[in-house]
Amino acid sequence: MTPESFLNAFAQAVVAQSFDRAEKMLAPWVKSALPVGGLKRVVRLARGDNPPAAEFELAELPDNDPASMREGVAEYAEEEGERSLATTDGTGGLYGPPSYPIPDEITDDNFRGCWQIEFQPDEDADVDVDYSYAFYLALVADGKELKIGYLEPVD
Repeated sequence: MTPESFLNAFAQAVVAQSFDRAEKMLAPWVKSALPVGGLKRVVRLARGDNPPAAEFELAELPDNDPASMREGVAEYAEEEGERSLATTDGTGGLYGPPSYPIPDEITDDNFRGCWQIEFQPDEDADVDVDYSYAFYLALVADGKELKIGYLEPVD
């Protein structure tokens, strides 16, 4: 499965509110870092008062790698404070993602890239938002499967 087809399947599960299916696509360390209420709660917090998502758009972020992700987090750690997926309020970091500590399980060997997924409301809905919510994420190889090894809401 290509990263794009994997992410399409993940995003489709989120749009369909099949959170159990979407959570199966998360690496074990991401699953264990979810707040009480799981991915459904993260989506609810990230969405806030925006309309539900009806579609999504993927954007690969070509310049990221585990080392640069860790450097970015370390550079702004003092200003960002103790941000984590477990304690998320659904908002993005002051300086953009990534702002959560990067798990040690993400290595150069298993890293498969970073993406942003913007979840958009129905295009026929009369709303004044570009997107309902968005996630920054990193993919990792878990054997022959892909998993989401990092997940963070984006403003």
